[in-house]
Amino acid sequence: MKSDSSAFISRLKEILEKSSGNTKDRIEREIKLASLGEFGENNIAYDLRISSIPIYVLRDIHLEYL
Repeated sequence: MKSDSSAFISRLKEILEKSSGNTKDRIEREIKLASLGEFGENNIAYDLRISSIPIYVLRDIHLEYL
């Protein structure tokens, strides 16, 4: 299953192919930031998975306060 961030990055790459100028630069920046965020999340998830602490890890959870 693809994570939300992977799907977001894939969609941005599709849009990037059709864009130009300032919009293209902004999309490239957004792809870079999203990729770095995904990399960091994956590293932390790995560290938590191999730790000896008995915990549950929730990812891609969206909370809304009403």
